[in-house]
Amino acid sequence: KFNRTEGTLIDHPVTRGRSIAERIDSFASFTGQAFRIGDDVEPVLKIKNGYVSLMPEKSWEFNEDTRVIDVSGWYQGAVMNYGKGRIAFFGEAAAFTAQLAGGKNPMGMNHPEASQNAQFVLNVMHWLSGLLDDN
Repeated sequence: KFNRTEGTLIDHPVTRGRSIAERIDSFASFTGQAFRIGDDVEPVLKIKNGYVSLMPEKSWEFNEDTRVIDVSGWYQGAVMNYGKGRIAFFGEAAAFTAQLAGGKNPMGMNHPEASQNAQFVLNVMHWLSGLLDDN
């Protein structure tokens, strides 16, 4: 979970929204990957120190030989202006969905810890469309 208190949810128009009602204080992700960013990219979701990424040879097949990468301080969400447009990068898809895993287990926006995910996704769309300024 990313949050303002721990500094993993970065202050940005995407997390501020247009009003206090659209402000995001936490965002829940469930799996995914981490990435590094360049100087022209603005971070939104920063991974805590001590987190690792498991890199199996085959999806979901983990063993003692599975490569482990320290992703402390990497990112799971970032945005940037590009030419006349905007781009948003996220290394996690489930957080942007509303699911019932196995037909009964709430995941994504349905998960109890993801109460602000829907507003976060809406804020990202508002930023991409230009409805949210870069200020």
